[in-house]
Amino acid sequence: MNMKKLFALLFVLGTLTACGTREPGQYDKLAQCLTDKDVKMYGADTCPHCLAQKKAFMGSFDLINYVECRKDPQACEAAGITNYPTWIINGERHVGETSMSELAELSSCEL
Repeated sequence: MNMKKLFALLFVLGTLTACGTREPGQYDKLAQCLTDKDVKMYGADTCPHCLAQKKAFMGSFDLINYVECRKDPQACEAAGITNYPTWIINGERHVGETSMSELAELSSCEL
């Protein structure tokens, strides 16, 4: 195998490997616990409070069960969502930005 092909192969392998990984976030443990307990956040990508809530997770939000109401309005309508963000925790509705400590307390997850 010539050097050009070897470098191309190494580049492709490195790219494929990097695409399947993510850096751990500060709140991964909390986010995973919320997901395991079927906690959901409903929101919209145009909502500044939703964006702030996502940012508060500092890289861990991708582990959250999130319903984007602009993309799935039927799911939000079925859940009775009228304000964003809305968290459904243990069947109870919590509207507005919610701190990490409050999410942990409401869900009995560790912070």
